[in-house]
Amino acid sequence: MSDSFEEIIEDALLGPCGYAHARGSGPGDSIRCIGCMFAGPGSCEEKMRSDLVRRCVCAAADSGCEHGDGAGGSVSIGEVATFPGAKADKAQALKVLEEAAEVFGAWQQFDDGESPSLSRWRVLAECADVIQATCNLLSGMGVADFAPHMDMCRARNEERGRL
Repeated sequence: MSDSFEEIIEDALLGPCGYAHARGSGPGDSIRCIGCMFAGPGSCEEKMRSDLVRRCVCAAADSGCEHGDGAGGSVSIGEVATFPGAKADKAQALKVLEEAAEVFGAWQQFDDGESPSLSRWRVLAECADVIQATCNLLSGMGVADFAPHMDMCRARNEERGRL
């Protein structure tokens, strides 16, 4: 077994549930796996198994799960620093819309095949601007941890058969 498989399996072993503790939904010493973030300690086993399989497949493919063919996987965004004094006002909400329109414009150039590497870079840059504007809006709303909302979004998409 490779080191990466061992690390994946080691990550999944039962232990103190840092997720529940970090979100204030459980004591730091409660014995639950990180999969309980999906539906509670009694029903996380299937989600944990599914996550282990996905992670092992990605490690075996040595691809890091970066699929460029629409095959699924995930995109790591990383932590986003927000602008000081960000507000949840109309101007900030419109900024998200403006940046999204710029993504579409950049994608049109990419889709037309005009200078593929330059237009790909422009699409990625515009996507980053959308993420920045969205995070600024969230910050203005007082949101510091958006992870639970992304978890709920993932669950909705799984229920709809999209993932």
